[in-house]
Amino acid sequence: MKKALKITLVTLFWIGIWYLAVLIYSLIKGMDLSYNPLFPYPHDVIIRLFKLLLEPSFYLSTVFSLLRIIASTVIATALGVLSAIVCSKINFLNSLIKPLLATVKSVPVTVFVFILYLLVFDLTSMIITILMVFPIVFANVYEGIKNIDRDLLEVCQAYKIPRKKRIVSLYLPTVMPYFVSALTSAVGLAWKAGIAAEALCPPENSMGLHISLAKQNIDNEELFAWALTLVLINLVFEFVLKKIIRAVFKRYLPNEVRNENK
Repeated sequence: MKKALKITLVTLFWIGIWYLAVLIYSLIKGMDLSYNPLFPYPHDVIIRLFKLLLEPSFYLSTVFSLLRIIASTVIATALGVLSAIVCSKINFLNSLIKPLLATVKSVPVTVFVFILYLLVFDLTSMIITILMVFPIVFANVYEGIKNIDRDLLEVCQAYKIPRKKRIVSLYLPTVMPYFVSALTSAVGLAWKAGIAAEALCPPENSMGLHISLAKQNIDNEELFAWALTLVLINLVFEFVLKKIIRAVFKRYLPNEVRNENK
């Protein structure tokens, strides 16, 4: 009950800030205070959102964008984990992959989008998402593997403890917190990068296409409505992911993470 009240109060506070910002902007620009097409009021955006909810294309675009981002995140996570395991065993490969990680961290998303635009138009958003998620997963999992207690590893080798038991009792408990941290950080970044790539290089049946069209038509109500949709979906997406992580990897998580939001 307290949590619901807190969320309600925080939401009302920021809606109030939104109303105040629109009023100030309208006064500065000398525009009609009752309606501002450039910086719409929250109630205008919500009305437009409900109109979007009545259109089949809204659901089709949302589902396809979600599928692209989820698929890309899964691929990037698998590649990141596998690469971290291999690079932890072969130092030379770790040296080879460092320039790629440095490039991805340094170059803005828009540059990659413009490069991929001419090469693989339809796959641009997926490749961008993979490029954004991969370094986070790789770096965290690699760090986790490197932080495994070497003394315990030597004990396992000395007593010839089976590989499967080593993985379950030593590797997973050490690496899993790093993996969970990477995954929770990567989800939000994947969502933002994927939609940004869609907006700059819009494939058919995508949220990015609608955002791009709204921008071209200077339809800020629809633009804000799609932005609100993105925020709500991301909140739900992260909430569901955290629940899944706690359910699947509960035994490997620290108590503070395991009991969070209970």
